Amino acid sequence: ADAETYAIDVGGAKVYELNFKSLSITGTASLTFSNPHANGTLVFIKVQGDANLTSTATPMIDCSGMGAAGGDGAVDSNSANETVAGNDGSSGEVTPIATNGGQGAQSNGDPTGTGGTGGAKIDTAVFVGVYPVTVKYPGIFTGGGGGGGSARTSYASDTVYGGDGGNGGGALVMEVAGSWNFTTSNGISAAGDPGTNGIQGNSGAAARATGGGGGGGGGSVFILYRTLIANSGTVNVDGGTGGNSGDGTHSGSSYGGGGGGSGENAGNNGGSTTNQDTKIGGDGGDGYSLVAQNTYYA
Repeated sequence: ADAETYAIDVGGAKVYELNFKSLSITGTASLTFSNPHANGTLVFIKVQGDANLTSTATPMIDCSGMGAAGGDGAVDSNSANETVAGNDGSSGEVTPIATNGGQGAQSNGDPTGTGGTGGAKIDTAVFVGVYPVTVKYPGIFTGGGGGGGSARTSYASDTVYGGDGGNGGGALVMEVAGSWNFTTSNGISAAGDPGTNGIQGNSGAAARATGGGGGGGGGSVFILYRTLIANSGTVNVDGGTGGNSGDGTHSGSSYGGGGGGSGENAGNNGGSTTNQDTKIGGDGGDGYSLVAQNTYYA
């Protein structure tokens, strides 16, 4: 590949493979991915020759948000003054390790609720599918999706929306048979997406409260090369940040969705608040990355 910009729709595939004779991403070029599988996508890049990654685009290889889907925020459009629960985030199940999605904000009756529980980290492998690349890399995982936030209104013609949970980060494996030259800070990403903020209605001063969605769990990156030129670049596998309660007139409590889990760290629980524009969505757990010399797989 030359120094061009590629935007690849993986079409919902669980595993998407690219093969290059050499890979050169320079200038402001980037390689981005979209439309992951509901439980996350593993992108496998095999380079027969050298990889030269010096582009100033951040990230230049972007698998952020390519993990498991976040849960939708709750929607409420009635006058019953009930808290409607958010939806749970999906679990990451693309490889032999399944990560946990964050729980949506809970409804415990009129009008109380609780923040959603964050997705737990993985203590033991749960085998959900076997692909050739995962035999080599059994520890690779996609991040779990964040849970959706709650919603409540007591105004009959009003509609309010809890924040959506963020997608988890994807999984990326690169095998480079030649030299590795990577110099860009935040040049590669498999980070989780942030949760979105709750959205208030616009009708009068009736009681309304909406919670933020949980952030998606960070994904994983495994990169193996034969010889080294430079490895001063950095890889981002951070979990996504949780969203805020709605910014507008409301009374009562808002409840946030839990953050998605990763293979390494649990997501944070969602919180609650009676205030506007306050962070209550749980953050997603951070993922894992490895960049190392290994001649066996190259």
